[in-house]
Amino acid sequence: MKIAIESTAVLTTVDGISVRLWRGTTDSGIPVQVFVRRILVLNGSDVSEFERELLKQDEPAELVSIPLRMIL
Repeated sequence: MKIAIESTAVLTTVDGISVRLWRGTTDSGIPVQVFVRRILVLNGSDVSEFERELLKQDEPAELVSIPLRMIL
């Protein structure tokens, strides 16, 4: 399965850990939400382009509570 995702400015907690909400779709168009704690660039890769793109993202908004029914 492949998923295309885009970051949002939404921060929330999952299992007591702060995460950023990303939204996207699967190859077949199913909408998904992805909760990302950390992104790492693989060793040996040039991180300069990744860092430039990351800096273009919206600053995180204040921490919000997302009801479980919205997650499932």
